[in-house]
Amino acid sequence: MANSASASIELSSIEERARPVRRAGLRILAALLLSLAALVAGTAAYLAWPVASDLYAARDLLDSNAFEVEASEVAEARQHLERARSRLESLPARILGRVPVLGSQVGVVRSIVDATIPVIDSQMTLTEALDDAKDNGILADGTIDFSITQKLESSLRSTVLALRHLESEIDHAEQGFLMPPVAAGLDDTAEPIRSLRAAAENGLEVLGIVPPALGSNGSRTYLVLLMNNAELRGAGGILAAAGSLRVSDGQLELGRFYNIDDLMTEPYVTVPAPREFVRRFGRYKADSTLWANTTFSPDFPDVALVASRLYERVTGVKTDGVIGVDPRGMARLMPTSASVKVPNRPEPLTSDTFARFVYSESYKLYRDQDYRKEVVIAAGEEVFQSTLDKNWDEYVELEEIGDAIAGGHLRIVLFREEENSVLAERGATGELAPLEGDGLFVVSQNFGGGDGRGNKMDYWAERRITHRCDIEADGSAACVSELNVRNIAPEGLIRYVAGRPYGLLRNFVEFFVPGTAKISAVRADGDQAPFWKDEQAGRTVIGTYVKAEPGQQMTVSVEYELERASDYRLLAVPQPLARDAFLSIELRVPRGWNIQGPGSTTSGLYTFEGPFRTPIRIRAFEDSAKSQL
Repeated sequence: MANSASASIELSSIEERARPVRRAGLRILAALLLSLAALVAGTAAYLAWPVASDLYAARDLLDSNAFEVEASEVAEARQHLERARSRLESLPARILGRVPVLGSQVGVVRSIVDATIPVIDSQMTLTEALDDAKDNGILADGTIDFSITQKLESSLRSTVLALRHLESEIDHAEQGFLMPPVAAGLDDTAEPIRSLRAAAENGLEVLGIVPPALGSNGSRTYLVLLMNNAELRGAGGILAAAGSLRVSDGQLELGRFYNIDDLMTEPYVTVPAPREFVRRFGRYKADSTLWANTTFSPDFPDVALVASRLYERVTGVKTDGVIGVDPRGMARLMPTSASVKVPNRPEPLTSDTFARFVYSESYKLYRDQDYRKEVVIAAGEEVFQSTLDKNWDEYVELEEIGDAIAGGHLRIVLFREEENSVLAERGATGELAPLEGDGLFVVSQNFGGGDGRGNKMDYWAERRITHRCDIEADGSAACVSELNVRNIAPEGLIRYVAGRPYGLLRNFVEFFVPGTAKISAVRADGDQAPFWKDEQAGRTVIGTYVKAEPGQQMTVSVEYELERASDYRLLAVPQPLARDAFLSIELRVPRGWNIQGPGSTTSGLYTFEGPFRTPIRIRAFEDSAKSQL
């Protein structure tokens, strides 16, 4: 018993003496852990801010327009990435690499940096190729330099491969656990990378068809259609002239241009045309040598096919494609340094004055309409020739040409399907394609003053297009498309322009809505209006008349309902006009839905307002749905 008591007292004494040691050990361990945490935090801070700064500085380049990036900017972006990589390979980074969770985050960032450097390198090569094109010109003296386009194509191919690899690294990283700052950084980076990759792929595809389309493997001839949208037709404007452009191994040669009056035959002769084209527009003899009506269809590829067959029938010249252009498109093609002299005008025409001259001024200068047409056609030929003679080394002009294509003022159709599909996917052909969701496309045809003759009053019309939809949680929607037309014709217009009665604007307006839409009402100034129902390209077409005397306005609208869907999509496409319409879009969406597209959203109401110059895509979807326009 004594021994047992003695042992108990001894153990108790030992524990008593050990307790402060244990407490001290715990304090030391806590201090060590705190020091380690401070070391990790300090190391992370040492890495995070500089690396983040370098990465964001380099990422700014990815958001830039490739045509506007200087070589020095690319070099600076690469320096930022090199500094970031150096820090990620430093001793502090290796220390963090052994810390659970943090180590994997450092690895993610390192892999993204390593994958981004080839993107920057390929951007440097692309910038050098673009600088070469700028210094030497892609087109000079009517000849395309294919060596420059080949260099651009090679540079873009490297860029696409590098971007695909970077996108793959981002996707792989997003599959694992990411700390919020890293996840946010990847989210901010992923979308610009995807957009840049898509743009580079688009450019690569377009460059791929350039050599054959320009006669690298055999000469080609293209029909050129000059249209005047002061007198509207479905495809833009009434045909004014037709000519040809021959290309052979990069050499471009402009052929003769004809007034369409010189191409008409009596009696009118018809040519084979697409079935839908004949069904809808055969009543206007649009498939015949009555060339004034050839552009009635808003589907430009059909117009191009019919026009090429008519041109071959009359002139014997077979063509490989069609270029359609209106005065605004011609102005965009015109070099900024070029000028065109015309009779009775002291100042030569420039890219700033050409369109207004065709739409309005020429009618004042030349009362003899046959002479006026000769002057305008000759001026158009000279603009085309100045385009062929110049060096395409001013990227602002190239961007303006892109804007002309986007707005429908310049359209290109190639009769080789594999080449034309590349242009069609990018909206360059003016194809009226079936819709995926909702659509806003309002087309006006000039029907003159009702005396059987057209007029040029569409230049004197201000148009406002409004589209409103209330979208339900199941994706169904109640929508209204509306067109307001205001006649701003001044006094003193010649009869050829103003028609009879003076200044009356009379359009047949067609709303192209989804084929599955249920039409609930068609109204004119708020009252029920007579209308004609048809279909084209899988869309329902609702047509009605608009009339407005000078100083007056009229509003027509179509109300319809859309069936349930997983989301709401809207494609709004402008008709190419002499004056841009003003567009207003209002979409009311359910709570918890997101909206992608230009404009802004407040309390579930999405709004967009602005000039209707280019197509607009909008998508509304539940927050849980995958966002992809």
